[in-house]
Amino acid sequence: TVTFAAAPSGGATAAGTAVLRYGVASVNVTNGGSGYTSAPTVTFTAAPSGGATAAGTAVLRYGVASVRVTNGGSGYTSAPTVTFSAPAGGTRATGTANLAESGYDQYLYGCVQDTIERHLPDEAEFLRRHDAFRTGLNLIVDMPDRLSDLLCRFLRQNRGTLSRRGRTREFAALTGAEIVRIESLYREVFLDPHEAPGVGSVEPTPAPSSGAGAG
Repeated sequence: TVTFAAAPSGGATAAGTAVLRYGVASVNVTNGGSGYTSAPTVTFTAAPSGGATAAGTAVLRYGVASVRVTNGGSGYTSAPTVTFSAPAGGTRATGTANLAESGYDQYLYGCVQDTIERHLPDEAEFLRRHDAFRTGLNLIVDMPDRLSDLLCRFLRQNRGTLSRRGRTREFAALTGAEIVRIESLYREVFLDPHEAPGVGSVEPTPAPSSGAGAG
Protein backbone atom coordinates (compact mmCIF):
# COMPACT_ATOMS: atom_id res chain seq x y z
CA THR A 1 0.00 0.00 0.00
CA VAL A 2 1.29 3.45 -0.93
CA THR A 3 0.21 6.34 1.30
CA PHE A 4 0.94 10.00 0.54
CA ALA A 5 0.56 12.86 2.95
CA ALA A 6 -2.47 15.01 2.32
CA ALA A 7 -1.97 17.78 -0.20
CA PRO A 8 -1.95 21.38 1.01
CA SER A 9 -5.23 23.27 1.07
CA GLY A 10 -6.55 23.60 -2.46
CA GLY A 11 -4.44 20.74 -3.81
CA ALA A 12 -5.11 17.07 -4.56
CA THR A 13 -3.52 14.20 -2.64
CA ALA A 14 -1.22 12.07 -4.77
CA ALA A 15 -2.03 8.43 -5.46
CA GLY A 16 0.06 5.61 -6.83
CA THR A 17 0.71 1.88 -7.07
CA ALA A 18 3.95 0.27 -5.87
CA VAL A 19 5.87 -1.68 -8.48
CA LEU A 20 8.12 -4.42 -7.10
CA ARG A 21 11.10 -5.49 -9.15
CA TYR A 22 12.85 -8.77 -8.46
CA GLY A 23 15.63 -11.00 -9.65
CA VAL A 24 15.60 -14.78 -10.23
CA ALA A 25 16.65 -16.72 -7.14
CA SER A 26 16.21 -20.30 -8.33
CA VAL A 27 14.59 -22.56 -10.92
CA ASN A 28 12.29 -25.50 -10.25
CA VAL A 29 12.88 -28.23 -12.85
CA THR A 30 9.41 -29.59 -13.56
CA ASN A 31 10.59 -32.09 -16.19
CA GLY A 32 14.23 -33.12 -16.53
CA GLY A 33 13.73 -34.17 -20.14
CA SER A 34 15.57 -37.04 -21.81
CA GLY A 35 18.12 -37.71 -24.51
CA TYR A 36 20.58 -35.02 -23.46
CA THR A 37 24.24 -35.90 -24.01
CA SER A 38 25.45 -32.52 -22.73
CA ALA A 39 23.95 -29.81 -20.58
CA PRO A 40 21.34 -27.78 -22.51
CA THR A 41 21.39 -24.00 -22.80
CA VAL A 42 19.13 -22.19 -20.33
CA THR A 43 17.48 -18.91 -21.32
CA PHE A 44 15.13 -16.56 -19.48
CA THR A 45 12.74 -14.07 -21.04
CA ALA A 46 14.21 -10.58 -21.11
CA ALA A 47 13.75 -8.30 -18.13
CA PRO A 48 11.59 -5.19 -18.52
CA SER A 49 13.20 -1.95 -19.66
CA GLY A 50 15.86 -0.84 -17.21
CA GLY A 51 16.41 -4.33 -15.82
CA ALA A 52 18.95 -7.07 -16.50
CA THR A 53 18.08 -10.49 -17.95
CA ALA A 54 18.80 -13.50 -15.74
CA ALA A 55 21.20 -16.27 -16.76
CA GLY A 56 21.88 -19.81 -15.60
CA THR A 57 23.46 -23.16 -16.44
CA ALA A 58 21.88 -26.60 -16.35
CA VAL A 59 23.21 -29.43 -14.18
CA LEU A 60 22.82 -32.73 -16.03
CA ARG A 61 22.23 -36.07 -14.31
CA TYR A 62 20.21 -38.47 -16.53
CA GLY A 63 18.34 -35.38 -17.69
CA VAL A 64 18.35 -31.88 -16.24
CA ALA A 65 18.57 -32.22 -12.45
CA SER A 66 18.75 -28.53 -11.57
CA VAL A 67 19.71 -25.08 -12.79
CA ARG A 68 22.50 -23.02 -11.24
CA VAL A 69 21.50 -19.36 -11.46
CA THR A 70 24.70 -17.52 -12.43
CA ASN A 71 23.04 -14.10 -12.66
CA GLY A 72 19.67 -13.42 -11.04
CA GLY A 73 19.07 -10.39 -13.21
CA SER A 74 16.90 -7.51 -11.99
CA GLY A 75 13.76 -5.54 -12.75
CA TYR A 76 11.36 -8.47 -13.11
CA THR A 77 7.82 -7.80 -11.94
CA SER A 78 6.75 -11.42 -12.57
CA ALA A 79 8.60 -14.69 -12.96
CA PRO A 80 10.26 -14.97 -16.40
CA THR A 81 9.75 -17.97 -18.63
CA VAL A 82 12.58 -20.52 -18.51
CA THR A 83 13.49 -22.31 -21.74
CA PHE A 84 15.91 -25.21 -22.24
CA SER A 85 17.43 -26.05 -25.61
CA ALA A 86 16.06 -29.29 -27.07
CA PRO A 87 18.10 -32.51 -27.26
CA ALA A 88 18.96 -34.07 -30.62
CA GLY A 89 16.54 -36.87 -29.82
CA GLY A 90 14.33 -37.01 -26.75
CA THR A 91 12.22 -34.70 -24.63
CA ARG A 92 12.96 -31.05 -23.88
CA ALA A 93 13.31 -30.17 -20.19
CA THR A 94 10.99 -27.63 -18.58
CA GLY A 95 11.15 -25.47 -15.48
CA THR A 96 9.77 -22.43 -13.66
CA ALA A 97 11.63 -19.49 -12.13
CA ASN A 98 11.35 -18.29 -8.54
CA LEU A 99 11.92 -14.61 -7.78
CA ALA A 100 13.75 -13.02 -4.87
CA GLU A 101 13.34 -9.41 -3.75
CA SER A 102 16.97 -8.55 -3.07
CA GLY A 103 20.47 -9.45 -4.09
CA TYR A 104 21.01 -10.93 -0.63
CA ASP A 105 18.05 -13.29 -1.13
CA GLN A 106 19.52 -14.38 -4.47
CA TYR A 107 22.90 -14.97 -2.83
CA LEU A 108 21.32 -16.99 -0.02
CA TYR A 109 19.36 -19.14 -2.48
CA GLY A 110 22.57 -19.69 -4.44
CA CYS A 111 24.49 -20.83 -1.35
CA VAL A 112 21.77 -23.28 -0.37
CA GLN A 113 21.55 -24.61 -3.92
CA ASP A 114 25.34 -25.04 -4.14
CA THR A 115 25.35 -26.95 -0.86
CA ILE A 116 22.56 -29.28 -1.98
CA GLU A 117 23.93 -29.88 -5.48
CA ARG A 118 27.67 -30.07 -4.88
CA HIS A 119 28.95 -30.11 -1.30
CA LEU A 120 26.52 -32.65 0.19
CA PRO A 121 26.91 -35.18 -2.68
CA ASP A 122 30.71 -34.75 -2.56
CA GLU A 123 30.81 -35.30 1.19
CA ALA A 124 28.51 -38.34 0.97
CA GLU A 125 30.67 -39.84 -1.78
CA PHE A 126 33.85 -39.26 0.21
CA LEU A 127 32.36 -40.94 3.29
CA ARG A 128 31.23 -43.90 1.17
CA ARG A 129 34.72 -44.36 -0.23
CA HIS A 130 36.35 -43.85 3.16
CA ASP A 131 34.18 -46.60 4.65
CA ALA A 132 35.08 -48.91 1.75
CA PHE A 133 38.78 -48.20 2.32
CA ARG A 134 38.51 -48.89 6.05
CA THR A 135 36.66 -52.16 5.41
CA GLY A 136 39.32 -53.32 2.94
CA LEU A 137 42.11 -52.20 5.27
CA ASN A 138 40.75 -54.39 8.07
CA LEU A 139 41.16 -57.39 5.77
CA ILE A 140 44.86 -56.58 5.38
CA VAL A 141 45.88 -55.49 8.86
CA ASP A 142 44.17 -54.93 12.22
CA MET A 143 44.41 -51.19 12.91
CA PRO A 144 42.53 -48.82 15.28
CA ASP A 145 40.18 -46.35 13.62
CA ARG A 146 42.37 -43.44 14.67
CA LEU A 147 45.38 -44.87 12.84
CA SER A 148 43.38 -45.96 9.81
CA ASP A 149 42.05 -42.41 9.45
CA LEU A 150 45.59 -41.06 9.72
CA LEU A 151 46.81 -43.57 7.13
CA CYS A 152 44.04 -42.54 4.75
CA ARG A 153 45.04 -38.90 5.20
CA PHE A 154 48.69 -39.67 4.47
CA LEU A 155 47.74 -41.55 1.30
CA ARG A 156 45.40 -38.76 0.23
CA GLN A 157 48.13 -36.14 0.60
CA ASN A 158 50.52 -38.22 -1.51
CA ARG A 159 47.98 -39.46 -4.10
CA GLY A 160 47.92 -43.08 -3.02
CA THR A 161 51.56 -43.58 -2.01
CA LEU A 162 52.69 -43.80 1.61
CA SER A 163 55.47 -41.29 2.21
CA ARG A 164 58.89 -42.09 3.63
CA ARG A 165 57.91 -40.44 6.88
CA GLY A 166 54.82 -42.64 7.16
CA ARG A 167 56.83 -45.78 6.40
CA THR A 168 59.54 -45.03 8.98
CA ARG A 169 57.55 -43.37 11.75
CA GLU A 170 53.77 -43.61 12.19
CA PHE A 171 53.42 -46.88 10.23
CA ALA A 172 56.83 -48.46 10.72
CA ALA A 173 55.13 -51.66 11.93
CA LEU A 174 53.69 -52.33 8.46
CA THR A 175 55.58 -54.77 6.26
CA GLY A 176 56.52 -53.94 2.70
CA ALA A 177 53.94 -56.39 1.38
CA GLU A 178 51.20 -54.83 3.53
CA ILE A 179 52.08 -51.34 2.30
CA VAL A 180 51.86 -52.49 -1.32
CA ARG A 181 48.41 -53.99 -0.72
CA ILE A 182 47.21 -50.90 1.19
CA GLU A 183 48.40 -48.51 -1.54
CA SER A 184 46.70 -50.68 -4.15
CA LEU A 185 43.48 -50.64 -2.11
CA TYR A 186 43.55 -46.85 -1.78
CA ARG A 187 44.02 -46.36 -5.51
CA GLU A 188 41.22 -48.79 -6.28
CA VAL A 189 38.81 -46.98 -3.95
CA PHE A 190 39.76 -43.33 -4.48
CA LEU A 191 41.60 -42.87 -7.77
CA ASP A 192 40.17 -42.82 -11.26
CA PRO A 193 41.30 -46.09 -12.94
CA HIS A 194 43.10 -44.33 -15.81
CA GLU A 195 45.13 -42.08 -13.50
CA ALA A 196 48.64 -42.99 -12.43
CA PRO A 197 49.61 -42.59 -8.75
CA GLY A 198 50.68 -39.04 -8.01
CA VAL A 199 48.94 -37.61 -11.08
CA GLY A 200 45.46 -36.83 -9.80
CA SER A 201 42.47 -38.02 -7.87
CA VAL A 202 38.74 -37.92 -8.32
CA GLU A 203 38.07 -38.32 -4.61
CA PRO A 204 35.68 -35.82 -3.04
CA THR A 205 38.14 -33.92 -0.82
CA PRO A 206 36.81 -32.68 2.53
CA ALA A 207 37.86 -29.43 4.17
CA PRO A 208 41.63 -29.28 4.91
CA SER A 209 42.58 -30.87 8.19
CA SER A 210 45.06 -29.64 10.74
CA GLY A 211 46.41 -33.17 11.18
CA ALA A 212 49.97 -34.33 10.54
CA GLY A 213 51.35 -33.87 7.04
CA ALA A 214 52.85 -36.57 4.89
CA GLY A 215 56.25 -34.84 5.08
